[in-house]
Formats: sequence, structure tokens, C-alpha cells
Amino acid sequence: MADEKTAYRYLKESGLEPIEHKAIIVKYAPESDDLGSKVKNFFSSEYYVLQMCKDELVLMRVLVNAVCTLEKKIALRLPYSSVRSVEITDIGMSYRITIGTDTGTICLLAQIKELSELRSSGVCAGLMGVPGTWHKNNLDDTLQMLKSLQTAC
Repeated sequence: MADEKTAYRYLKESGLEPIEHKAIIVKYAPESDDLGSKVKNFFSSEYYVLQMCKDELVLMRVLVNAVCTLEKKIALRLPYSSVRSVEITDIGMSYRITIGTDTGTICLLAQIKELSELRSSGVCAGLMGVPGTWHKNNLDDTLQMLKSLQTAC
């Protein structure tokens, strides 16, 4: 079983400098707003830990199995210097995080903390440590740090 501390340790072992308590559970947002894309995304069980580091943000894949383990390899490294824009939109039960970069746009979803213990992020976070708490506890500060990338652009 993995937890927030495991992600932190994996990243330190990879030579990165993760920032404590700046990690949340995310998934890629649907490519379009049509109903089919939303339904497909709803049933997707591909989750990632988004971890803010000193000079970049990284995504590490959560392997959704009986205990939600964390894949040790880094799925995405995004240097802050490549970020051109950040937009965070409350879309009801999730936040849509849109990050514009030198090469394109990345759209992610992070479940709101008020319902996270009842939804997938809470289940993943719970199976990866204390039930639902680290995603919930880290969400506000992590979103704020993401927003601050906008002013640094």
C-alpha cells in the first residue's frame, strides 16, 4: 500500500525536491464536454498523484487495485518554466485544472474536498493512507500554489 509519504520518498529518490503537503489526487479531464466523454471519464479509474516540487510539478500514476498502489515511475514532469497559464474552475463536484504550456494544454480534474471521502479521490487516498484525509487536507494549498504559477508566467 502507498501513501503521500511514499510518493514523496519516490520523488526524492528520483532526484526531485517535492514540497510537503502539496500533493492531491487528479485524473485527466474529458477531452470534450459531450455526454459520452463525461460518462467515459466518470467510469475511468485512471488516477494520478499530482505533486508540486521545487521547480516542477509531476504526476505519478495510482494503480487502482485492491490497495491502490503507486507506480514508482513518473508519468509526467512539467517544469514551472514551461507553464504559460493556469485556470482553476469549480465545476460542481470537481475542480477543472487547465494548465497551458509551451507545447499544449493539460486538463485535469480534482474532486472537491467536501465530498472526497465519498468519491474516488477519497477511496484512493484512503487506501493509500489515512482515509481520504491527505487529498482533502492538501487540496486548498495545492490549488493555491498552482494558481501562483499563473502570476509567475
